[in-house]
Amino acid sequence: MRKKNKIFKICLLPSISLLGISLFTISCNYENNKKDNISKKTLDSKIQSSSQETKNNNQTQNNFSDVIDQKNKLPESKPEEKKPLVDSELSSQKITPEKNQNISLEKLKKDHSLKTEIEDSKKLKDSSTETTDTNPIKLDNQKNSENNPDNKISNQVEIPKEIPKVTVNPSFYPTQRNDEFKEQNFSYDEIKKRILSAKELSSNYYSHPNFRLKENFVTLKGDNKDSKQLELVSSINNEKIKDVKWYIRTSYPTDEVYKPGDSTPEEVKIEISNDGKVIGKEYDGNDKTFEIWAEYKGYLFKALVRVLSKTEIINEYETVEAFKKAKEIAAEWKHLSHYQKALKAYEWMTSNVRYRDDDRIDDYTAYSALVKFEGVCTAYSKGYKMLLDELGITSFLIYGRIPYSNGKTISHVWNLVEIEGKWYHVDCTWGAKKFEDGSQTTIYEYFLIKDEDFAKGRTINNPLDLSLIGDKYRFSKIDRFVATNKDIERHIEKWYSQQPEHPWINFRTYHKFNKDYEFENAIFKKLGVRHKNHYDSAYGNSSPVWINENVKIYSYILENIPTKTKIKNHLNLTVEKFQNNKSLNILKIKTPSDLELGFENIWIQNAFIDRIEKTDDGYLVYLTNFDKIGKNLIHIEIFKIAHKFNLNKKSFEFEIKQQQKPNAFFIGTSKNSGILKNVDNTMQYRTWKNDIISSWKDIDSSEVKINNIDVTNIQIRKKSNITHIDSEIQVINLVKNNLIEKEIKVYNHEIIGVNQEMQYRLKDTENWININTYRLSNLKSGTYEIRVKPGKNSLASDSIEINI
Repeated sequence: MRKKNKIFKICLLPSISLLGISLFTISCNYENNKKDNISKKTLDSKIQSSSQETKNNNQTQNNFSDVIDQKNKLPESKPEEKKPLVDSELSSQKITPEKNQNISLEKLKKDHSLKTEIEDSKKLKDSSTETTDTNPIKLDNQKNSENNPDNKISNQVEIPKEIPKVTVNPSFYPTQRNDEFKEQNFSYDEIKKRILSAKELSSNYYSHPNFRLKENFVTLKGDNKDSKQLELVSSINNEKIKDVKWYIRTSYPTDEVYKPGDSTPEEVKIEISNDGKVIGKEYDGNDKTFEIWAEYKGYLFKALVRVLSKTEIINEYETVEAFKKAKEIAAEWKHLSHYQKALKAYEWMTSNVRYRDDDRIDDYTAYSALVKFEGVCTAYSKGYKMLLDELGITSFLIYGRIPYSNGKTISHVWNLVEIEGKWYHVDCTWGAKKFEDGSQTTIYEYFLIKDEDFAKGRTINNPLDLSLIGDKYRFSKIDRFVATNKDIERHIEKWYSQQPEHPWINFRTYHKFNKDYEFENAIFKKLGVRHKNHYDSAYGNSSPVWINENVKIYSYILENIPTKTKIKNHLNLTVEKFQNNKSLNILKIKTPSDLELGFENIWIQNAFIDRIEKTDDGYLVYLTNFDKIGKNLIHIEIFKIAHKFNLNKKSFEFEIKQQQKPNAFFIGTSKNSGILKNVDNTMQYRTWKNDIISSWKDIDSSEVKINNIDVTNIQIRKKSNITHIDSEIQVINLVKNNLIEKEIKVYNHEIIGVNQEMQYRLKDTENWININTYRLSNLKSGTYEIRVKPGKNSLASDSIEINI
């Protein structure tokens, strides 16, 4: 995604010490597609200073009246250049990065105080553990590279040549002003003036770095009860500061400052006490945010207080309750395999949640499904996803359309779920079968299926490559389901081994299946007889039966009772647990050399067959996806037409161990890159943003540099080995910091509005410098970049540029 670099171009002229201010707005998307509009205000600053004050530009202005007086002063020379920069003019003067780069470099070369050294280096960075996520599994024609040997991180990425950087003498950089703390005593009117001046200066212009608010952003319920104790503390030892005065500042309906106990307008939905305790008032509508100011010995500190309305209080409450309910429901399934977890959650949703469409907002939430046991398809899908999130299973919502009436369609929502690296559709709404008497049961025609398994008329907006949609667990809960020739032969072997003279057989398959001849050929191959016809026993015709649209049944009556199915061989087989250097979870079947067995003959309960290998004295059956972590009791049966097997043992106990979940963390280095740490070569990672998911990548060192990730989450897992299965997936949700651009300005030959969470650098230089104060002084000509610095599990903000 292309990111726009927002630019402030501010010119300092000999006769002008003035600034232009632009206010940007931020819009947020809420999970339930709720959009809150943040009101936009444009604040124009038209402060002008005289040429005499320009000469004394390094003096500190501690008296607000001096600041206000400057508005009325005109420059003594060059009247044609005295025009103030307002927002519209400032916007028109923004320059492109390319032009800005040329200007800044030229100015740097001409500056006599600057020792410039252009490094025309063609060296490449060490790429031993560096990777760029350029393999998203997004498009249908894109192939999965999970098993590609080139999936390794080290030495696989082509690193572009570095752009030459500028090297400067450290004395060039601005001075970070930290004025001595001096107690000052101001009247209420003077304090009020200073607070109101924040929109022209910056909110921390009158702050001091020795102190800070313990919390500068809090959220309250607007219920006349919820409260929060605000505190000013020492930046040095975090001790609470006494004798602090507190104020409410409003911008609507008027710009005003109120003391504790003052009568405030109806629009003001907070109260503040003398000791800094703030309470939210009850109201309806969208949430509101208010400013609280702390004053200590003449210095000011701002906090923002968000107050929730009645509706938002309900939404917050319901979200918390839904999470609590999800934890409660999922608690007894934590030890199960991912397959079993997905199944248990599906059965709970389809058994307990009733479809209800009253067009109410809460019918669309996870709370509606998990707590109220009712809702529409969105509630089913969000409730199911919340359960899977709690169980550590990756999933997301998918949207499409289904037939409605009179040829019309309506929108519909369900889930895509990942099991063992492959994705399957799960539709809990349609999996809840409701009867006329009001009772409800679970049907499995909508559990773990593929795109083509949906009945005619459903449109699917599947963002994944179709090669990533799974087959292994497809319709796994539908008895006698077949999709391939192997499946068909497997069912025939079992059916006629159990009942050798049965006159008919039926198959269940997906609704788009139209290769009847595959059934007919398999019947003749295995049984040696032809069929009379295929028919529906319920309706007496030769058409297959449709079951819940997704599955249909083919039934065949045989011409003759098959003779090939009569028992001719009674064999005693030995089955035992077996281990090798590939797996500890193997069953070995010792057989005569002339006995052929395959996938169609061997049936396992409480686990799945991974693969079967033939040996000199029998077969090795590799097992996977056991029902649970810990001890599992596995049952085996062997079927083959005309054979009767007596097994020495049919049940075996396996203990399944799981790798420990990783505890990695991410250290951001820029707005779209960083380093993944506390990892090792037993782990893999991938990135995920919306529906763009990279393939799993092996890690071969103690840290990994990741580029071009933007706002996303990173998933890490510990790989399986011979003794342990894959760990649960650790998810790191990255945050991208936001820069409040309206705060950063040039005033009185200083950059103000910065703070200790930010960094700066001269453009075209490499290293960012931490800011430890609220203003940068002694500015020399050049273009400066400022950003909110990256940190643990967070990316840097986009930077802004200030051209001096």
